[in-house]
Amino acid sequence: KFQIKRAREYYRNADQGIPLITDASSRLVVSLMKEMYAGILKSIEKNDYDVFSQRAHVNIWGKLRIALQVLFKACITY
Repeated sequence: KFQIKRAREYYRNADQGIPLITDASSRLVVSLMKEMYAGILKSIEKNDYDVFSQRAHVNIWGKLRIALQVLFKACITY
């Protein structure tokens, strides 16, 4: 739980720096990966923090949903 809290703190800090990335495609990739890894954290929580007997992952539909959300946000933000 501590490590997940710490990772989310890093993600919140990253939110401040992402708009400073001048290359639009790099900015998009960084945003996308941040959200994908945040999804893995949610999966770890859903698996009751069991990372040894279960694989924490984002399924294909979750990845698609995240990608569309990031693309939509990029269109209206940047």
